[in-house]
Amino acid sequence: MTTAFEIETLKEIQERLCPLETATRDISREHYMTSRIAIPIANQVLDKINALKPQSTVGLALKAAPSAQINRQSACEQITLYVATILDPRFKTTYFKSPEVVAKTLNEVKHLIKTSKSQAISSEDSDPAECGTSDNSSLFAHHSRLVQITLRKSAPLSAEIELPDQLAVYLRVPAEPDVKKNH
Repeated sequence: MTTAFEIETLKEIQERLCPLETATRDISREHYMTSRIAIPIANQVLDKINALKPQSTVGLALKAAPSAQINRQSACEQITLYVATILDPRFKTTYFKSPEVVAKTLNEVKHLIKTSKSQAISSEDSDPAECGTSDNSSLFAHHSRLVQITLRKSAPLSAEIELPDQLAVYLRVPAEPDVKKNH
């Protein structure tokens, strides 16, 4: 016979798995999964899981597991995901948790632009023949509201980070409040 404690534990497990199920559905709606949605999905899942108040040891373990998994990612993997997110007009810096991460990501984008320009210049000099032939059940149901909140509380970009003109203009325009756009 199932005890009341076991039923409560199962309810906690179900509560913790619901955000993961919703994330799976959101990802499945995409025509193809791209890295640009990884940071927003991870932040939404973590926010929903962290908002829950576990009572059992199983619930506490399930609450800690997603954060631990994200922290295991290498810095290189994380910066790549942040760059992909900041370049998506739907998200930009909306899901960034700290100004330090924004600054680090912008510096990486700046570096990539500089590297890209130097590669373009060197490829122009090379012989072309040498070249061979990138709703409510959704986690993003409140995305529009989050964009508005971020817009109200966002500080201007730090003067310490000198950005290329195109990137500065791009970042000054608010993130797209309709998450379904640009699919």
